[in-house]
Amino acid sequence: MTNQNTAFGHPGIEPRWTRSDKEAIVTAYSASSRIWATLSAGIVNEVYSPTIDKPQIRDLQFLITDGRSFFHDERRDTESTIRRIDDEALGFRVTNRDREGRYSIEKTVITAPHANCLLLHTTFVASRDWSGKLRLFALLAPHLNVGGWGNSGTVLQHGGRRVLTAHRGNAHLAMDCTNGFVRASCGYVGVSDGWTDLADNYELDWQFDAAPDGNIALTGEVDLAKSSEFTLAVSFSHNRHGALATLAESLAIPFGNHLARFQEQWTRARHGRPSELAKSAQDGGVLLRSSHNLLLSHEDKTCHGAMIASLSIPWGEAKGDEDLGGYHLVWTRDMVHSATGLMAAGETATPLRALVYLASSQKADGGFYQNFWIDGTPYWQGTQLDEVAFPILLAWKLKRADALQQFDPYPMVKAAAGYLVREGPATPQERWEENSGYSPSTLAAHIAALICAGEFAREAGDNELAAYFEQYADFLRNHIERWTVTTSGTILPDVPKHFIRLLPIDLSDPCAEENPDDAEITIRNRAADLRSRFPRQAGGRRRFFGVGPIRCYRRRRAACRRLAESDRPRTEMRNARRPLLATVFVRRIRSARRWGAIRWCRSGTCMASVDRRTGTLRIGGRSRRIDVHSSDGTVLRSDRTASRTGLGPSRHARSAYVVWKADWIGHAADVGTRGIHQVASERP
Repeated sequence: MTNQNTAFGHPGIEPRWTRSDKEAIVTAYSASSRIWATLSAGIVNEVYSPTIDKPQIRDLQFLITDGRSFFHDERRDTESTIRRIDDEALGFRVTNRDREGRYSIEKTVITAPHANCLLLHTTFVASRDWSGKLRLFALLAPHLNVGGWGNSGTVLQHGGRRVLTAHRGNAHLAMDCTNGFVRASCGYVGVSDGWTDLADNYELDWQFDAAPDGNIALTGEVDLAKSSEFTLAVSFSHNRHGALATLAESLAIPFGNHLARFQEQWTRARHGRPSELAKSAQDGGVLLRSSHNLLLSHEDKTCHGAMIASLSIPWGEAKGDEDLGGYHLVWTRDMVHSATGLMAAGETATPLRALVYLASSQKADGGFYQNFWIDGTPYWQGTQLDEVAFPILLAWKLKRADALQQFDPYPMVKAAAGYLVREGPATPQERWEENSGYSPSTLAAHIAALICAGEFAREAGDNELAAYFEQYADFLRNHIERWTVTTSGTILPDVPKHFIRLLPIDLSDPCAEENPDDAEITIRNRAADLRSRFPRQAGGRRRFFGVGPIRCYRRRRAACRRLAESDRPRTEMRNARRPLLATVFVRRIRSARRWGAIRWCRSGTCMASVDRRTGTLRIGGRSRRIDVHSSDGTVLRSDRTASRTGLGPSRHARSAYVVWKADWIGHAADVGTRGIHQVASERP
């Protein structure tokens, strides 16, 4: 190590990440190369290692100056083009050109096929007038262990060469190039780093050997006198010795050998994976294979089966250490989408690993965290019902493809389906993670998952539970339009009836209105000058479904009176009444303050009542048994279905489930052949 010459300006400016608009992902096919890099604007952005959810650097780029008249950095001052190294490998050639034609930088970016090392094979070409006058610097901003604060940088003399290193906790990196660095420095970002130094007077005046515990940057001047073609390498390890050894080994092997092995590995990715889609491709399957490999790249190479949503950090330029999350987390929805996409391309091994991983990540209550790190640690802990439904769909697709091998997904499927029944159908968060309520997207996944769960249950010999899931799915299916279709839409004047993104409701309010024509939604994360609240339309038609109990009573009583006075046959009138009765009765129970006798009158005659003590429903003088499951797990009367199937209690306070029998509900078009309504009330 050189004599310690510590940089000034501790700890530097507040660290930030980079934007999430990526152009490419670079990684090797081999699981022994546990490193991923992202590219945009002609430079390397975040590099992830040793797991796919841990970004370790902010960016890596070249700085260019003539030492007298100008200073450029690649991202801001060049025009960039990017292309693949071939049709399958996730390696890229990036060309950055000076807008005035003074120079160009051509980089082939790959990762070492069997090591945690990023490789940039670089050719620096200066125009005739500028040949020998330009200087090139590599600038790297470490954000080790997913953080910009607390990084420490050092310039080492290692094996007779200047090597730039950084560490934070047990995360270490090292940077060197085949030409070697003429000069090198560590500094604090925005104060004493190489970018700030060169931008000031086009010279690297400060050559600091150390910059401890701050937001730092490493700068090394490439020795262009040796060659205009060189390989820059950045290695990662859990200790400094490992980083230095990996760096030296990677630079000792000619880049051409690395590249050939890198490409050969990716050609193996398609072997033995026939796909019907390839037969229809007009480009010979090039786009299909590229898409397949891109999806494969999102699986971690240590925790097999763990697939993150994206190698990016949304709004990263505004995020620091206080917000460690990004898209580099596991969302079960995104994970299943990736897995089923791989299945469409003929891949089944990775989707099966994904399913096993999800089953291992399931919560005890059958749900899944909103998102989590690949070791299972939750990040955001919200609830999105479609994220509980999608693992069931993946299990069903793998079963249909006969790709489950010896894995039995039924325990996971049963627990997840039970969670959907207990906690649905309104979701605490819809797929955009901003509002609660009835979402067509969530309901679609919800219904499909219950049907699939019913098939699993029937194959397991649990026919009663299978029927239970299917009946609940039928109930949801027949209420989709009631909950999520408006007849007062304003998006297109000539199309007032359409599905809405979400019918927002307050899940804690048992009397919340559920009227798509009379709802208000807040669209979050919009610019301050854009409208974010979309209130109900003036004069919009108010449906009966979901209005308050007094208005409910008056409107329904008037409707029944008009029906009774009509000339319709009594059978038709009776069949028409029953769906109305079922709806009124459910809404009335939701708004009740206590369990007990709940009465509804039609034309002055007592129509229905519930006796809490006996658990009996009385309609028009006839009594029928109802099954009630209370929120604390106790059976109020005879819970023939919920208690036997082991679905467990609801998490919502003051809630219960009532299984409504088709023989007295009437039309399936209203509530399904057999449906389950969630109702809420105070218990005595």
